[in-house]
Amino acid sequence: DATALAALEVFETLEGTYRGSLLHYMNHTSTEFGFRLLKTWLCAPLLDAAEIRRRSEAVEFFIGKADKAKSLSDGLKKVNMDLERVTSRV
Repeated sequence: DATALAALEVFETLEGTYRGSLLHYMNHTSTEFGFRLLKTWLCAPLLDAAEIRRRSEAVEFFIGKADKAKSLSDGLKKVNMDLERVTSRV
């Protein structure tokens, strides 16, 4: 709930700043969509063991293939629009 998120300083510190929050520490996203997705995941963590395993396997894949992760990140940074918002209008 909102009280817990605030007390744990998930999105902002007790002083009201983004810098120093858990989100600030964890944010290594390349796009606005990635940032919103990270915020969503922090608000509603997975509970299902199979889903947690799938996400963990995806993370392991990109850790093991750093060149592919870098290439994907670089490619996404070059996209000059927020694809999620643009496609949601269609």
